[in-house]
Amino acid sequence: MMDQHFKEDLTSKILNQACACFGINPLSLRELDGFENLVFDYKQNNQYYIFRLVHSDHKTFDEVLGEIEFIDFLMKNGAYVSTMIHSLNGNLVERIPINESYYFSVSVTTKGKGDRITEELRTPKYWEGLGQQVGLFHRVSKEFQPIHKRKSWHEDMLYTYADSALKEDPVLLRVFREIEQEILSYPRTKDNYGLIHSDIHEGNLVIDESGKFTIFDFDDASYKHFISDIAIILFYQFGFSYQSLAYRNEGAIKILIPFLKGYFQENHLGEEEWKHLPSFLRLREATLYIALKVAGPEFSEADWAKQYFSHYRDAIIKYEPFFDLDFLMKHLKPFYF
Repeated sequence: MMDQHFKEDLTSKILNQACACFGINPLSLRELDGFENLVFDYKQNNQYYIFRLVHSDHKTFDEVLGEIEFIDFLMKNGAYVSTMIHSLNGNLVERIPINESYYFSVSVTTKGKGDRITEELRTPKYWEGLGQQVGLFHRVSKEFQPIHKRKSWHEDMLYTYADSALKEDPVLLRVFREIEQEILSYPRTKDNYGLIHSDIHEGNLVIDESGKFTIFDFDDASYKHFISDIAIILFYQFGFSYQSLAYRNEGAIKILIPFLKGYFQENHLGEEEWKHLPSFLRLREATLYIALKVAGPEFSEADWAKQYFSHYRDAIIKYEPFFDLDFLMKHLKPFYF
């Protein structure tokens, strides 16, 4: 969903200025695929790093600082996240002007060591470890007192884009706003709501030979119900296979039994919160639909995106369940509730 002008604004002069802040040789940079930001990696002193530039049209300097503060706080409290690197000026984020109106917020982190997740790695031990890390994130989030505060989930620009993205589909737009309002009505307490990652999926983590995770890309971090992180993990495991409800139910149980074993080692999430799982799954279905609609033809006209639009428009409007919640609770309750 990166605007084309983000790339156009990154001139060689600006790139060199950004690199100089962190003592990086621009020739060592290798551009990576960034959906919303300009992202590079590079190697220095036998360590790989991630060099990221966030356009001010996407996130403000203070929003980026809020993200970096959260990552740093998680790291200092034992979470498996990338380590933030200070600039030569001693800052975690540097502001590089583009013109009088716009700028890039630039940061560097260590690059996570390990491999992308493959089918053979998705063992009960893997799910338990991921659950433990997500539980730790949520427990630590309760104590986080930011200097620069991130936005709440519904303040994201995507919710503004919805009106234009769905202007030719008023039925879907109405249902999307109903989902939004329903979730806004849910109780918010320290035990169920806080700053979360908001986009944990296998594209945003790696795992090394010892089983240690590194979870990265906190660009979507926002204040939201903790159950949303779990809904998003489940969505990306089953959301693109278009299998039957029975298949998803059985698959979810195989994931959730070890996942929650790990999660509850760090944090407790009451049975009442699980009743809201279907709403957060529908929210992810709808927000991804909108994100793909506004992402430009490279994404929106791809065959996989067209299949997504075709399937999920009806699923969202008809309130088709992603899982049978009663089935899930029946099988999970003996273990955790």
